[in-house]
Amino acid sequence: MLFSPFKKPGLTLALTVFCLTPAARTALHAAPPSASVAAEAIARKMVSVYQRADTVQETTEAAIVLNGQKYIQTGTLKFKRPNLLFSTSQDPESGSLATYANGKTVTLYRGLQNLYTKRTAAADMPSIINTASRAGLVSLRIQSTPVLNPLSFLMAHGLPREATGWRDDGLKVVRGRRAHLLTGRASGDFWIKVLFGETQPQLQSGVVSLWVDAENSLLLRAAVSLKWKFPNGGPNEARGAVGAFQMEENHFGATINAGVNPDEFRFAPPKGAKEVFQQSQG
Repeated sequence: MLFSPFKKPGLTLALTVFCLTPAARTALHAAPPSASVAAEAIARKMVSVYQRADTVQETTEAAIVLNGQKYIQTGTLKFKRPNLLFSTSQDPESGSLATYANGKTVTLYRGLQNLYTKRTAAADMPSIINTASRAGLVSLRIQSTPVLNPLSFLMAHGLPREATGWRDDGLKVVRGRRAHLLTGRASGDFWIKVLFGETQPQLQSGVVSLWVDAENSLLLRAAVSLKWKFPNGGPNEARGAVGAFQMEENHFGATINAGVNPDEFRFAPPKGAKEVFQQSQG
């Protein structure tokens, strides 16, 4: 998942969904978990696998329900250490957002408007991700924070940022693969900042679930269920307004340490594309 699904004043934001699988619904409606040493060990190993990998490649499909509205978002991710990146997300409402980092520049391209913006590349992947997120918000008016995926795990310090109190709910089968089902309490501050930015509702409940391959520790599926309330209202919300968000994202064809064509990280502006230049400070 890459785009934020919420519309804020002056911003165009979106995501995507169909119905969650029975396994995902069961996990997301389970009681809030209690911390488990075994679950945290599995989660730490997963994060470590991605952080130690030289290259990572995968595709994704996210099923999202936002306040009853359904969307589908698809994505592709390829990165190579220390600072080469290609990622793209696409949904029917917002179109596509692609990020390219070739070691010298970071370029974000928004397909619906045929606009792109560039920044100087940083030396490491976490810095590249932060640079891309800021550039998307400032120049292309779109939120692009990675969550529950390898890029987000590169930003983690030991455990995934999206939840705490991980519990091991046993082995499940995902597309023929044995997977540990980990369930955690959604990290309120993290999700509020990602989804709402400056507007601050109260997160009333939240559960995050990860299906981690039992053999290679790669992520096969992720899900999140959130409910919130605006006790004092907001820019577009009435006092006491409530909302809900559910997502299930499947990760397909994940590989680590395989070769990647260097051309994948190079951006060539499509015909008619216009560059949005970074405004100078001061």
